[in-house]
Amino acid sequence: MFEYIDEDLEEEEDLYDLEKSPHVKSIREQAIECMELFFVDKKYWAGGVIPKNKLYNEQNIMTVMQVNIQDAFAVAYECLIEQNPQRYETDKKGCEIELCFNTVKECSRRYIPKSNAGGLLLVYLAVCQGVEYLQILKQNNSNALLHGKYITMI
Repeated sequence: MFEYIDEDLEEEEDLYDLEKSPHVKSIREQAIECMELFFVDKKYWAGGVIPKNKLYNEQNIMTVMQVNIQDAFAVAYECLIEQNPQRYETDKKGCEIELCFNTVKECSRRYIPKSNAGGLLLVYLAVCQGVEYLQILKQNNSNALLHGKYITMI
């Protein structure tokens, strides 16, 4: 069986820039709407209501817009092995997988598109569990993921 690879098509995929998309405004609005829907009943990792400036910062919005589920699971798992979540029982074996799976499952129950679920998982870990993901995300995704200036939020 022959496999046909169009080299021109591969180059175009590598050159795709979200910021140049005519749909970037609607993608951003969808990401923010999904964040509102997902975090409506969540608590901040340090206790209390989630501060709006901690949730709706540029780093989190871009994460929800750009990170897919596969990359998010890899980053989340690595983060959870290195850092302990603040508000989750970590005594049992496989708790990292359970935490990630339950978070993505909750996205599905809230009718959040799969395209935003991966980013929401990472933002959830940061905002609700006190787990910093940005450095590991940047290490694991050298393909210029998360364009822009970002600061550590915790």
